[in-house]
Amino acid sequence: QLRASEESYRLLFERNPYPMWVYAVETLRFLAVNDAAIAHYGYSRDEFLRMTIADLRPAEDVPALLRWLAEQRQAYRQASIWRHRKKDGTVIDVEVSSHSFEFESRPARLVLALDVTERKRTEERLTTLVNKAPVILFALDAGGVFTLVQGRMLQQMGVTGEEVVGQSIFEVYRERPDITAHVRRALNGQEHTSIDHTLNFVFETRWTPLFDPDGQVAGVIGVATDVTERKAAEEALRRSEATNRGLLDALPDLMFRLSRDGRFLDYRVSDRHKLLVPPEAFIGRNVTDVFPPWLAHQAQEAITHAFATGEMQLFEYELEEGNSPGFYEARLVVSGDDEVLAIIRDISDRKRAERVLRDARDVYLTLVEEAPMLVWRTDMSGHCTFVNKQWIAFTGRAPEGSLLDSLGDPLHPEDRESFQQAFLQAIVERRTFEVEARLRRQDGAYRWMVIRGSPFFDDRGAAAGYISTAIDITDRKQQERAKDDFLALASHELKTPLAALVGYIHLLQRWTARDTADDRSRQALQAMAAEGERLDRLINDLLDVSRIQTGRLRLDRQPTDLRYLLG
Repeated sequence: QLRASEESYRLLFERNPYPMWVYAVETLRFLAVNDAAIAHYGYSRDEFLRMTIADLRPAEDVPALLRWLAEQRQAYRQASIWRHRKKDGTVIDVEVSSHSFEFESRPARLVLALDVTERKRTEERLTTLVNKAPVILFALDAGGVFTLVQGRMLQQMGVTGEEVVGQSIFEVYRERPDITAHVRRALNGQEHTSIDHTLNFVFETRWTPLFDPDGQVAGVIGVATDVTERKAAEEALRRSEATNRGLLDALPDLMFRLSRDGRFLDYRVSDRHKLLVPPEAFIGRNVTDVFPPWLAHQAQEAITHAFATGEMQLFEYELEEGNSPGFYEARLVVSGDDEVLAIIRDISDRKRAERVLRDARDVYLTLVEEAPMLVWRTDMSGHCTFVNKQWIAFTGRAPEGSLLDSLGDPLHPEDRESFQQAFLQAIVERRTFEVEARLRRQDGAYRWMVIRGSPFFDDRGAAAGYISTAIDITDRKQQERAKDDFLALASHELKTPLAALVGYIHLLQRWTARDTADDRSRQALQAMAAEGERLDRLINDLLDVSRIQTGRLRLDRQPTDLRYLLG
């Protein structure tokens, strides 16, 4: 908890909007400075770290500084005014507050420096400039009656000094016991400072009792300084710290501070159950005592490279968790002169997902490579980006350039135009296409293929290209042709004798109509004629099937009464 608190104060130090620094008590040398100090004073961080606090003072002020430091022994030193010199030579007045603490195992002081140059000048020219300063000056007699009230802030608060002078402060603030309590403290001889909220303003009020020659309180001098913006900044800083603390607590990552030699200094984790071992098993110990040898070596190498290059080091590793492996990502950055910050993230789910995806890809590639068909992929410009080994085996070469260039030579001359139109039209309309065409095999033989292509899309839903297949249908085509030839031949061979047979039947019917043939003969001839006509229709139907399959059937469209057909 102490280490976590130190980390929080470090963030508060680095991100403070006011200049802050840490210096060594023994040498007065700067040990650390925040960004606000660098921006305000104009020195770089390296320049600061080569200086002492005496180097910030004008030469004539250094002896007084050294005497003052020798006399001051308390841990906390209240604000005092000093002159500082910026890098450009500008001398400013600074209100300095400090507190002693140990920094990297040596005595040091943490300093907050507020530039009060303007406030100091205002105080020095109080008589003429008081109404321009963000202060209210007031004086009270021994009974708490206002004898003087002036300052620019009065106007912003909607009152004038004349309206207040002569009134009792206890009457003016009768509903503010917090303020009247400060008045009583001052009238009892206690000099102090208070923070008072009045209307929409925040004032830092300095209460100074005045004593008569007999040592009795004769009145009070008060200086109320508008610190609304400063308090707002402090409150914003507190909120920012709380927000940052909340963000750190919400992060799923493990954070560790390690020394240059690989010793665990501190840790931060939102849930201690995420630690593989309890803190007492690693805090103060070296990575070689905690990790397996191979991981300890990898971690120590990353620490060494981080200090050598100043760059973040990243590596992944795997550790057994029970019966299943856990995968982790480690990021190391230098966070101090002799320490690094290690951020460890559990990437087990990602690794497992990658493994599933890799396995699925391997299965997909195996299916694509071993499928008894040609498979290829093109981008939206028609450029081939992938072909399977069946393509290479069939064409005898890898694709070159666009799909049309790659297929242009193997395609049968009679099929090139129809394929090109189908493919280009599908690209324009972002739809699937299917076409039958003849491709020349590497041995010179043409094979009938049914070529089908479907678009695939990127993560934004935009068409990214086409995945196409070509299946050899030569055997099917030959079977269809043989069947068509058979049907045509069979129909012809059947229709010729049938026509003669039906003709003879009709002839016999005419002869029997003139003779006195018996009824049974006529009925037999009628039955023979009907069966002959039925057989003729069957043969015509066979011919129509052949024409349908070859695309040579001509439809004779006529208006039709569906009620008649369905009735």
